[in-house]
Amino acid sequence: MIAFIVGLLFGLSLVISGMSKRSKVVGFLTINKNWDPSLAFVLAAAVGGNLLTFHFILKKKQPLLAPNFEIPKNNKIDSKLITGAALFGAVKFNKYSKTYNNFRDGD
Repeated sequence: MIAFIVGLLFGLSLVISGMSKRSKVVGFLTINKNWDPSLAFVLAAAVGGNLLTFHFILKKKQPLLAPNFEIPKNNKIDSKLITGAALFGAVKFNKYSKTYNNFRDGD
């Protein structure tokens, strides 16, 4: 039930912020003279909200609905991680750049 409520809240926030519109997302991801920076504010609010929430949650001894926190122990940034992230970003950027003209006028 908790997962359903969280998913519903997440979906509702995507619709309210405009991130469910392809043209809005493509306009943000395509950096040219028509760049739409408005989703950067949505991203900043989401990251800020999570930072604040995690600050208070991680001060607790244990989570509300689990016996312990499951935080990954591996925090190493290596060449495999950087390469994978760069490839993912390049592919996504290329895909959205090529399709920008198709989506900018309609949703």
